[in-house]
Amino acid sequence: MRTRHLIILILACLFRMQFVFSQTNKLYISPTDCPLGKTTQVKMQMDNRSEVVAIQFNLHIPDVVTLESANGIQLTEERKDDHSISVTPKGNNNYLVVVMSGNNKPFKLVSGAVIQIPLVVPDNLEVDKEYPFELTNVILADRNGKNVMTSFDAGKIKIVDDNGPDITPKNIQLQSDNFKPGGNVTLTWNVENIGGKTTDDGWNEYLYLVDELGNEYAIGNTRYTETLPAKGSISRKAEYKIGDYPGIEGKVKAKVVLKAFSDWELPVYGENNEGESQNELNMPKVLAWSLNATVVQEKGSPEVSCMLARSGSRRKEETFTFTNESKSRLQVPEQITIPKGESGTYFKIKVIDNEIANPDSFVVVTVTGNSYLELKKEIWIEDDEHPYLKMSVKESEIKEGGMVTMTLEREWNISWPLEVRLRSDHSNRFIDFPSVVIIPANQKTVEVKLNVANDDLPGLDDEVVFTASAPGHIFDLESQRFVKILDDDIPRFAVVGRPNAGKSSIINAFIGEDRNIVTEIAGTTRDSIYTRYNKFGFDFYLVDTAGIRKKNKVNEDLEYYSVIRSIRSIENSDVCILMLDATRGIESQDLNIFSLIQKNSKGLVVVVNKWDLVEDKTVKVMKTFENAIRNRFAPFVDFPIIFASALTKQRILKVLEEARTVYENRMIRIPTARLNEEMLPLIEAYPPPAIKGKYIKIKYITQLPNTQIPSFVYFANLPQYVKEPYRRFLENKMREKWNLTGSPVNIYIRQK
Repeated sequence: MRTRHLIILILACLFRMQFVFSQTNKLYISPTDCPLGKTTQVKMQMDNRSEVVAIQFNLHIPDVVTLESANGIQLTEERKDDHSISVTPKGNNNYLVVVMSGNNKPFKLVSGAVIQIPLVVPDNLEVDKEYPFELTNVILADRNGKNVMTSFDAGKIKIVDDNGPDITPKNIQLQSDNFKPGGNVTLTWNVENIGGKTTDDGWNEYLYLVDELGNEYAIGNTRYTETLPAKGSISRKAEYKIGDYPGIEGKVKAKVVLKAFSDWELPVYGENNEGESQNELNMPKVLAWSLNATVVQEKGSPEVSCMLARSGSRRKEETFTFTNESKSRLQVPEQITIPKGESGTYFKIKVIDNEIANPDSFVVVTVTGNSYLELKKEIWIEDDEHPYLKMSVKESEIKEGGMVTMTLEREWNISWPLEVRLRSDHSNRFIDFPSVVIIPANQKTVEVKLNVANDDLPGLDDEVVFTASAPGHIFDLESQRFVKILDDDIPRFAVVGRPNAGKSSIINAFIGEDRNIVTEIAGTTRDSIYTRYNKFGFDFYLVDTAGIRKKNKVNEDLEYYSVIRSIRSIENSDVCILMLDATRGIESQDLNIFSLIQKNSKGLVVVVNKWDLVEDKTVKVMKTFENAIRNRFAPFVDFPIIFASALTKQRILKVLEEARTVYENRMIRIPTARLNEEMLPLIEAYPPPAIKGKYIKIKYITQLPNTQIPSFVYFANLPQYVKEPYRRFLENKMREKWNLTGSPVNIYIRQK
């Protein structure tokens, strides 16, 4: 039992000793290696577990070395607060050192170097020999002047001959053709290894701009990853953009600081690891004024939040003056002060509702002061007392190639010209459509003549909407005008297929006369024949083409050129009526002709001719035939299929109706709002699959104008990851929601 109590007592004593040591305040000089012929900064460390306000001690420096200068003993920046140091020489390398705070403040932190002693080592000392310091009369005082010194260690230096790698920056040059906030800067410098060994690896290079006031602005850093031999030198260069608010001004130099990747460079060599440029550039002082709105309405006298920022030094507060050219419309502070230490300050300006009809216009405010470059800011104020702007159009319908006469009228006859912005949802239908029209000064009206373009291409009639706007005016919506442009170009329907598929026969059946020669001999039709068809509410060209056979079966020059003309007819048509022979089925040449139609982005109607010769005409047979056609033509399967007979004229009128429908489908225009309303919820429910952990989001859809076939752009964040299966998914969903039968569709994915 006595042994157990003894063990407990010993453990308690050890715990108490550990607690006491944890509260130790210690002052000591770190053992330091001092190279021959060099100046070394010897660090005096202080570990204090209680507050220390002042330090006093007598220091004897080894007789073999000397101080770099009489006032060389200095405090470190990381530990001092408002402390000052007094060093009194006593002769024979003896010094009295006193450190105190004028405001009775303790040292910062609880450990680390507090004093540095620069020692100069001669080059004739014995290597590896050690020399001790001497510390006497050591006092660490707290706020009450009580000595809280617990222990101290004088430490020693060791003389070494380590002629290792030692890097230093040289020949620093500062260059710029646009040296200002927001501009650019180029730094060139050399790094020299003045040591006696090759560097073990590379180093980091930290780059700064430093002004006369000591303000530093870090512009960036770079790396050198190779080695550098002894006495070697490497040229370096870096280009950077200067920030908008660098916090420096006036004459500016560049500073380069080197830091080795590892510890191959002695700590004592670090004194030469930074340098400044020999040349300097002038950094102008600029102001920046940001607003949460640069376009404001007069109604309600709204306030605009602003921030004024400065690019120069922040060491003192600065006041700037505002000059307002229109005090009746805008209330701006006469002066704004940016506080010390801040790059900018917030304030507000107020729009004045003066109940006077003013033109919408810019109000210019100028900011000056403290040698900063003058800053002008424009604020667009929209007046809430607006005169009307009216429009009248003489014609309600106009053919291609005609002229629309428009009159613009402002409510007031005033003494300055008025700039009217003219817009149209079909401005491409006009030659040189003017986006801006000027109503001259002292004049209320102006006449505008718009020439309608004649594109010689078949299309649908367009109802054109005209609108106008002008500063300080309200467009009279009741005067909004609609003009119908009548397309006088006739669409072309090309009848194509293999020889003897019945192309000429069906055209003869359409027009009701034997205009095209029909025989049992394949290849009777040698040229493309255009026939105008304008019966029963239809108006288009029917193009009879030569049958297209495989190349290896075309022997005659005449037939060769006939096939070429047939291909040209496909290229120049709007809708292709592909004739299939019901008695022969689908052959490879039918597929080739289908490929030509698809390649040229033409509308498609498939006609299964000679249906009268098929014995079994049941719905089941028709369905089987239709499925076979769509399977062979896949993936494009959205086209009409008509079972007809040119001989008996069965369903031939249906062919024309479907051809016209397909033509109209090719010309369809879907409003952007409707596209996004229908497709975006669907896309959100069935989004594109994620690729490599990245999620694709489609944000907006619109139809491209003036395209041969309906073409749509889907804007996404990662368009490159949208694959073809999802494009087909989008196309199929669009075909479900809108009638696009027979017409190809282009879907593009673009970056948003």
